[in-house]
Amino acid sequence: MMIPSLAFALLTQGSPSASIPTARLVGASLFKNGFAITQRIIDIPKPGTTTVLPVPQGAMGTLWFTPSEGTVLDSVVVENEKLPGTKLPASSGDEILSLNIGRTVTLLIKEADGPLSRLTCRVVSVSGTIVVVQTASGLTKVIGKGAVVGVEGKDLKSQSTVPSQGTRRVMRIRTLGKPGKIRVVALERNLTWSPAYAVNLLPDGKNLGLVAKATVINDLERLTNLDCRFVTGFP
Repeated sequence: MMIPSLAFALLTQGSPSASIPTARLVGASLFKNGFAITQRIIDIPKPGTTTVLPVPQGAMGTLWFTPSEGTVLDSVVVENEKLPGTKLPASSGDEILSLNIGRTVTLLIKEADGPLSRLTCRVVSVSGTIVVVQTASGLTKVIGKGAVVGVEGKDLKSQSTVPSQGTRRVMRIRTLGKPGKIRVVALERNLTWSPAYAVNLLPDGKNLGLVAKATVINDLERLTNLDCRFVTGFP
C-alpha cells in the first residue's frame, strides 16, 4: 500500500538563524603589481567567541587587528571546520512521517469512504505500510499509511540534512568588554590597477593637457561602496 502525497501545514514560524559575521571589505590601497593593502571591518555583536567567514587572505601572512574602543581583543584563531550539511525538502509523505518520529503531530486520517478525522499523537515509528503512534493518554495505535492524507504540527520537520564531507577555513575571534568592531588590515593579492595617460598639446601651443585613467582589475571579491586609493609609486 503506497501512501499518497501528504498535504501538510507548517504552523510554527521560527525565527531565522543568525547570519555569520563577515570581514567586510571597506577600503583598499591598490598597487600596480597585483597587491593591495585592504581594510576590513568585523562586527562583534557580543563578548565571547565570534566566528567569521570568509577568512581574510593575508598575502604575506601578516594581519593587523585593531578593536574599537571598549572592545578587548583576546585571541584570533584560524582553523578548519566541517561544512554544514545540505538541507533537502522531503519528497514524499513517507519521508515526512519518518522525519517527525518522536514529535507530536496531528494526523489527518481518512479511511475509505469515511469522514476525515484528526488525531493528535506522537509518532513512534514508521515502517513498511504502517505508522505506530501514541496518544496523550498513552494509548498506542497502529495506522495504515494509506489512511494518512495529511500532517499538521508545530515544529513540523519537512527537511532532511545530508552530511557534508568537506571542510572550510573559519576565523574565531575571542573578545572581552563591550560589543564593537574590529578593523583588519592585510596585504592581499588579486586587487590591482592599471594606469593610462594621454598628453595633448593645448590650443595655445604652450601648455600640455594630461588626462589620466585608472582601470581596476579585481579578482578578489565583489566590491561595494569601497574607498579605493591608487598608489602610483610602484614600480
